[in-house]
Amino acid sequence: MKSIHKEIKQLIEEINPYVELKEGMDLLGEGVLDSLEIFAFVTQMEDAFNIEIPDEAITREHFTTIESIALLIQELRGKK
Repeated sequence: MKSIHKEIKQLIEEINPYVELKEGMDLLGEGVLDSLEIFAFVTQMEDAFNIEIPDEAITREHFTTIESIALLIQELRGKK
């Protein structure tokens, strides 16, 4: 799962290069990703991880932390 975390972190840093990401950081609450950036991030994740993220999965619960995003990716990969 470490490689997933690392790739997620890199994708976030591409969108918001001025943020210092910390473990457990609330990405939405701390302004790392805003509502518009989420859509760019979702597209990048779909390409990077070869998954499709359904609209109903784009929730605060799934995008709060790097860890919650990694769990979503693992879940979606398991459904393939």
